[in-house]
Amino acid sequence: MVAYSNMPKFFWPAPAVPVLKTVCDIEESIASDAKDRFGFEKWTTDWKEVVNDPEIDIVSVCTPNNAHAEIAIAALSW
Repeated sequence: MVAYSNMPKFFWPAPAVPVLKTVCDIEESIASDAKDRFGFEKWTTDWKEVVNDPEIDIVSVCTPNNAHAEIAIAALSW
């Protein structure tokens, strides 16, 4: 996430300007805090909202390894 937001600092003109749309965590308080701390537009506790949002082009899956596959496959299948 930090790499996306820093891209314009290293590649100019930037090939894209990242927009941090939605952060997700299973804990509401962590998701809400991350939204405010890192500048996301919104937060959720349901990863399916993220992978099914037509406004989202890139998904960073930052889960433990045993939870990666289902989310990554869903994100790639959209």
